[in-house]
Amino acid sequence: MNDIENGGLKVSLKGKIALVTGGGTGIGRAIAQNFAASGADVAVAGRTASTLEKVCGSIHAMGRRAVAVTTDVSSRNDVEGMANQVLNELGPIDILVNNAGIGILDGQNALPVHKLPEDMWDTMIDTNLKGTYLCIKAVSEQMIERKRGNIINIGSVAGLFEGANPYALAKSGVIRMTLGLASQLGQYNIRINGIAPGLVKVEAGVMLTEAEVQFLSNSESIGGIPLQRAGLPQDVANAALFLASDASSYITGHTITVDGGMLSGKG
Repeated sequence: MNDIENGGLKVSLKGKIALVTGGGTGIGRAIAQNFAASGADVAVAGRTASTLEKVCGSIHAMGRRAVAVTTDVSSRNDVEGMANQVLNELGPIDILVNNAGIGILDGQNALPVHKLPEDMWDTMIDTNLKGTYLCIKAVSEQMIERKRGNIINIGSVAGLFEGANPYALAKSGVIRMTLGLASQLGQYNIRINGIAPGLVKVEAGVMLTEAEVQFLSNSESIGGIPLQRAGLPQDVANAALFLASDASSYITGHTITVDGGMLSGKG
């Protein structure tokens, strides 16, 4: 799986060093493992050391280097420390995946803005939007110096069509940031793209409640999705691998929807 070739299309990350935030579970874990299977050495960052270590163990089993970095992406000091630790332990970062995020506060999906306490607003925006900014700021300094790099921001279809809840607003900001930064970073040979997943079935935790996991397991619940199933973390990871590789070398400033056709009914 180190090289995937089909009709001249080559997808390989040999010799690359990647940093995946929120890499201990769900989509981030799938991306980290996909990258390692395609030849990259991978740093996984997140709040929970035990889950990060498990992912690193799976990457080591593939014969690749891995490092776990306990990080709160909403903290500038943490993020700067993360970037320096990866540089020191693995080397300069070639690929940054901004996946860390939260969709649940106090065990429930975020309330609408008019009902949301200010501290919950701050937590949602700081993690999902400010965290992406801080990671780009810290890692792009390395990339600009080297005149190359690749950034992938994980947004959400919620940022494309949902209303004024803080999760959707934060993800809308991530999508807009992806487009806006492409022109600023392109002159340094840095590409920046995004992925907007639809309904993806991950374990219950910071993104989904247990009830929502069960909802996505019910085929009747997802009848409005043209492909008739919820997404899997691997679906997003495959899109990330494409964007991280030279197969997408002339693509920047775009956000790919990975939603099973979910948005096709929104137009």
